[in-house]
Amino acid sequence: MSTKPLGNGLELREFLQARRASLKPQDFGIQDSARRRAPGLRREEVASLAGVGLTWYTWLEQGRDIRVLHSPGRTNRQLKVQHLGLPSGFFSC
Repeated sequence: MSTKPLGNGLELREFLQARRASLKPQDFGIQDSARRRAPGLRREEVASLAGVGLTWYTWLEQGRDIRVLHSPGRTNRQLKVQHLGLPSGFFSC
């Protein structure tokens, strides 16, 4: 698995970071604390809301080239990701 952004990995990284920063914790029922160092949701909060693992989401946000196999929970995750405003082909392989 590559650790360098490939092709549109850089664009995906910029999109995910900007989108995460624009989301307000209160909009998702998350208690906002004074300990937030950056605006928006934390990575673990986005991963949880999207139904994906923190490591997997982190790799996506870093622009790594990741391949996903089809799984029974794919449709549910796709719906959650769309709710967060990510592109419709986000989980396409």
